[in-house]
Amino acid sequence: MPNVHQPGWSRAERKALYPHWTQQDDYAISLSTEVTASMMQLPDMNGDRLHEVHTCLNKFGHDHINHTIKQNIYQFDVTPFQEFQHHTFCLRQVCMTHSGQQAQLFEAWRHVIKRQSARRRMNLTAKAARKHRLQQIFDHAAAAERAQDSFQFYQAIRELAPKQSFCRIQLHSSKGDLLGPSDAADVLRDWYQELYSANDVPSEASHFVWPFTPEELTTGLETLPPFKALAPEYAPAPIWQAAASYTAAYLWSIAVLLLDYRHVGVTAH
Repeated sequence: MPNVHQPGWSRAERKALYPHWTQQDDYAISLSTEVTASMMQLPDMNGDRLHEVHTCLNKFGHDHINHTIKQNIYQFDVTPFQEFQHHTFCLRQVCMTHSGQQAQLFEAWRHVIKRQSARRRMNLTAKAARKHRLQQIFDHAAAAERAQDSFQFYQAIRELAPKQSFCRIQLHSSKGDLLGPSDAADVLRDWYQELYSANDVPSEASHFVWPFTPEELTTGLETLPPFKALAPEYAPAPIWQAAASYTAAYLWSIAVLLLDYRHVGVTAH
């Protein structure tokens, strides 16, 4: 892969580009025009054309994307939480200055009652907020399903079931029993041996034929998912889609050179 020294695209920046590209608004049309014009100006060279393409596409940064500020899904009443903290603080102050006077005992008792009441209202508010949040996510998922927008649909799934940290893998036997280190190593060995064993009939050497055409390369770039996972230092998929035909034509010369070189090498032998 080419060594592209460019500031990377974060996940939030790629997500900000996604709605522009799917809606094909003025920003997306302008971006597509600029990318196409820049690709048409690439020099005709026999060097590393893939590096030239990466350098060209990475010129279109993410500085001008309008990032949407995430709003709270549900605006709940913060008064119970504030009252709970207030009476907790006051109760702590009374306990620190306790001198055995009856007035302080009644003062502490009042803060305890107020604190319990605030806790009950706080629990009810939190329950209503969670219920409203789930309903908002369900509505968002239903709208994405009707629009056949798989990206937004899986965003709703990630809200409900966020990705967990990596955990240790424990292998089981065919009977469901946990395997120890030695038995797990034997199972992995047998699995890899079966996966990579050379039981197939060896193929005969033949002239090299490139496995795809320029049109297929263009189609592949045009049909990239808009939120295709790429390394942070590479341009997002929409930018690759913007000038797919020019990019494919520019990169196809590499395939032609390799095909000619391989054909000359086979012929010489």
